[in-house]
Amino acid sequence: MIKQKKTKQTYIRHSITEDLSILNSATDKPQNRKHKIKIEINGQMINMSSLRLLTFKEKGVDCVTCSTKGKFLALEKHRSSTVYHINLYGIYSDGEEVLMTKDHILAKSNGGEDTLENMQPMCSKCNLEKGNNPN
Repeated sequence: MIKQKKTKQTYIRHSITEDLSILNSATDKPQNRKHKIKIEINGQMINMSSLRLLTFKEKGVDCVTCSTKGKFLALEKHRSSTVYHINLYGIYSDGEEVLMTKDHILAKSNGGEDTLENMQPMCSKCNLEKGNNPN
């Protein structure tokens, strides 16, 4: 069981689950952009047509830099939104939650594209430190 710890969240959290198999529903196929794939999680309909979620499905849930492991999914929404989405979180050794992100291997500012081949899973701390540098 994941013990929720206070973090500097900019999201409103509905619930969490350790069932990472939910990511198996992720898709970003062009035909699904108009007809989004949605599944029900804890009473909320969640859009699974996402390159971010597909990156975790296809490339794993662990940070490629520091090896922090994605441990749980949080059902969250932005403060100004009415729609929930799922975020993947890892937990550092000190117990702090860290948001897992999709990182552009070649930054968009350096000509990188929004394709699965140009994405890798990375914790938000490592992604911030990497900036526009490759790998």
